[in-house]
Amino acid sequence: MPVKSPFKDNLLDTDPHLKEAAPGNFQLQGDSSAFKLGFQRIPFEKIGVYPSDDRASWPVAHTVRSRSEL
Repeated sequence: MPVKSPFKDNLLDTDPHLKEAAPGNFQLQGDSSAFKLGFQRIPFEKIGVYPSDDRASWPVAHTVRSRSEL
């Protein structure tokens, strides 16, 4: 029985068309072949702390504590 490759439908041999060459920036250009494979843009603007009427304070402020204070 043939072994199924785990590398099906990926961009191993293709330039993914990143927006910038900056380290850690993995945003894709609109013409990226990743979108043809079904990749969907990650909504970074919806991740993390955001303004909300349910929040006790805005902006969120906190003091960084050392491990010895925990």
